[in-house]
Amino acid sequence: MLRELDLREAERGNLLAELAEYVHVVSAHTPLAGATGVQLAAHQFLADAGGLRHGRSCHGEGEIARAVDEKAAWVCVSPVARTASKPGYGPPIGLPGLRRAVAVAKGTPVFALGGVEVASVADLRAAGAHGVAVMGSVMRAVDPAAVVSQLLAELEAP
Repeated sequence: MLRELDLREAERGNLLAELAEYVHVVSAHTPLAGATGVQLAAHQFLADAGGLRHGRSCHGEGEIARAVDEKAAWVCVSPVARTASKPGYGPPIGLPGLRRAVAVAKGTPVFALGGVEVASVADLRAAGAHGVAVMGSVMRAVDPAAVVSQLLAELEAP
């Protein structure tokens, strides 16, 4: 997912074009040429996706239900654990809240976000998360590539 919301749209578009040579890129908040989808914030209107495949950031069951009603391709629920990156999004929902989120999502893939660490991935998957979205544990790592490799290994584990 390409966030980089501090960049002007043209700069984000250039970065997306470079990244799209190697991976599928989802643009945060606004559709950009070459993006395979848009991640909408909880408060955004569906029209903001510009007709692209979209997911939605959700912080409660009502927001998840809305995303499902709008035919979101995925939802990101947060925070699942305490997080230093975005502390203002409410108390962590923990594994019980994640299980409820998965139930409310009715089959729409749920990605766990907020406070995700390598050691928590197996529990998050067991609680029903389709996957994880990670920012802080990678960005604060001495060796970000190693953390990404460990996260991927946990996600691919049976």
